[in-house]
Amino acid sequence: MYETIAEDSFTIYRFLVKNSDRNVNYVLSCNTTKECVIIDPLDKDVIEEIIKQYSLKPKYIFNTHTHPDHIKYNDFFISKYKCPLLAHIDCKELFEFEFENVFENDVIKVGNLNLKNLKGKKVIIFTESKETADYLVKNLQD
Repeated sequence: MYETIAEDSFTIYRFLVKNSDRNVNYVLSCNTTKECVIIDPLDKDVIEEIIKQYSLKPKYIFNTHTHPDHIKYNDFFISKYKCPLLAHIDCKELFEFEFENVFENDVIKVGNLNLKNLKGKKVIIFTESKETADYLVKNLQD
């Protein structure tokens, strides 16, 4: 149902959303704290299954862009887990709710992890123990 990519400090859960335009959903978690970020929530049932099965604590919802298939369940997860939405300032006219701006090169802390938002809709992950970031989590190009 979903793929698990486990490293020492983090785990990535990813899956192709059924009946979508080849959309992939991601949950990225810190193995130490169990905090996670939900990226482009489209399939709430599988995401909820992952959260429950691994006792994860959503800290953020992260939207890479505002196509309907990337924001469909923002409201559900924001309401249920009381976590903020992160998105680019260009999205402000498209959302009904508040969100925190995320710009290129911003670093988002999730547990002991730092996620860096890079140009080209790429996110990299690195731990506090590493000075440089070299692990590509996902390429979010359409």
